[in-house]
Amino acid sequence: MRTSNTFEDFKTSYHDRLEALARAQGLLFRMKKGDRVTFDELLNTELAAQSVRVGENGLVTLDGPKGVRLRSSTVQTLAMVLHELVTNAVKYGALKQPNGHLTVQWRQETLGGKWQALALSRLERKGRANAFLGCGHRASKRAD
Repeated sequence: MRTSNTFEDFKTSYHDRLEALARAQGLLFRMKKGDRVTFDELLNTELAAQSVRVGENGLVTLDGPKGVRLRSSTVQTLAMVLHELVTNAVKYGALKQPNGHLTVQWRQETLGGKWQALALSRLERKGRANAFLGCGHRASKRAD
């Protein structure tokens, strides 16, 4: 509520976040025993929910390995991170600009041959001026 100008702004933002959590729960609910939600599946779900085009003719480029399986306990947290990343790009960043572009990159980090973390970064290009904004995060640890 602190960052909202009005109660209506707060209500909209709160509702959008609840929907992001509901999408994550939907992915978890549809899993079969032994399956895991993948990072690219979670990211594509959020982009589709916000009607953001991905790929050759889209505003977003995805760059990372497909099928990175997530622990179920991390899915909701990552869903919120991705929701905020996409929302901020749409409202304030590159995707608000006429010729803007967002690149989301991720990679698996290993230690001693075991998968340990998912490194996530984004690069926003705002129009033809090529003003770049970048941000990187270590997003998740895996326990198995």
